[in-house]
Amino acid sequence: MQGVALLKKIMAKMLNLRWVGIVILAVILLR
Repeated sequence: MQGVALLKKIMAKMLNLRWVGIVILAVILLR
């Protein structure tokens, strides 16, 4: 059970990082 919770936490972090990267890329391209 603990491993599943950790996996979900890691997946959430990866998704957040992906969105942050997309936002940064969009800002750079729109300048």
